[in-house]
Amino acid sequence: KENYIWDAVGPDEFTFKEMTELIGNTVEKKRMLIPLPPRLALLAAQFLSLFVNDVMLTPEEVDGLMADLLISKEPPRCKTSLKDWLTENKETVGKTYASELARHF
Repeated sequence: KENYIWDAVGPDEFTFKEMTELIGNTVEKKRMLIPLPPRLALLAAQFLSLFVNDVMLTPEEVDGLMADLLISKEPPRCKTSLKDWLTENKETVGKTYASELARHF
């Protein structure tokens, strides 16, 4: 049996800034974005991780973001628009914290 890798993407494409602004505007929680060099952003995230006892960002994730690995070259497999989904779920989005460590370890 072969292994398959499928990009689970919807029809929308956003920059990180656009997606962050979309989420903030939809849930009515605007936050200031501070542009930082990737490694400095990683250090800041690692420092903040100490306060939430979680892993907020890994070096591998930074490398993937910088290599545009989040941009799919395949056609969308999901017809659900992130914007529409956020609008439908805005009352619950961001209301509870989901720890990456608690979910997986």
